[in-house]
Amino acid sequence: MWYTETNDRVAQIVSCEGYEEDFLKEMGFKDRNSCVDLNVSLHKQYTDDCINLIRSSSDMDYNLKLLDLCVYHSFEKQAVSLSSEYVIYKRNKRDTAK
Repeated sequence: MWYTETNDRVAQIVSCEGYEEDFLKEMGFKDRNSCVDLNVSLHKQYTDDCINLIRSSSDMDYNLKLLDLCVYHSFEKQAVSLSSEYVIYKRNKRDTAK
């Protein structure tokens, strides 16, 4: 069975891990830190949005798990778009090198 630790995956996305500096610059980031800064802001926004979506129950552990999953899902949706752009970037870079 496939399993992802949601907090680890969100941390990986927020850190912009796995992307080359040139790609990040092509995507409009000054450097990796500006990518991280954007993702930290997105994390706050996603957390606020998710808190508003989650119906509070008396079970705090349940609420926190729902919050983690909601934030994770929001980041995964955003990451798919960036990952797609990265695949195109790598393909173009490979084709240019030929």
